[in-house]
Amino acid sequence: MKTLRIRPLLWRATQFVVAVGWPGAAALVVLVLCAAFGFFVLKPLQDHIDTLQRDAETLRSQFKPQLRSEQKSLNPAEQLAAFYRFFPKQNTLSDWMAKLYDAAAQQSLSLEKGEYHLAHDRDAKLTRYDIVLPVKGGYLQLRKFVAQALTDVPNLSLDSITFNRQKIDDPLIDAQLTFTLYLGDE
Repeated sequence: MKTLRIRPLLWRATQFVVAVGWPGAAALVVLVLCAAFGFFVLKPLQDHIDTLQRDAETLRSQFKPQLRSEQKSLNPAEQLAAFYRFFPKQNTLSDWMAKLYDAAAQQSLSLEKGEYHLAHDRDAKLTRYDIVLPVKGGYLQLRKFVAQALTDVPNLSLDSITFNRQKIDDPLIDAQLTFTLYLGDE
């Protein structure tokens, strides 16, 4: 019984292919697949994006008044004091350096030697810890190390970076990285 129903469908499909040709039939199949892809994949993704955008807008509207009121309530002296409170105390220097070395280790870079200089101005409320690191590695390793270090240590700044390659086809780069770690007074 089922074979009797399939035969007319096959006959109609064959007649359709003969009428529009193989390129037309292939185009129709591609069109149907695109419509199915749009309906089953793109539409749910767009709905998810719309939901996330609504959630983000809701969160923004909840926190905007709070942030504005906090900013308006602080006078310039309090704002400056809040700025200086952001910086960790000098006794946490070893913790921040450990994070810097961990970032290098994650990229398989060894920081064997470096120049370290603690500088404190009498009038400044911040202490600078200048760090010069000679590093040898691939460009991508160095780039990821710098990005990871600046992410993990928010009070670190990259002051300069110098690249040097011994040969043009050498995969390793000699780099000299100059960082400054800012610390608050005790």
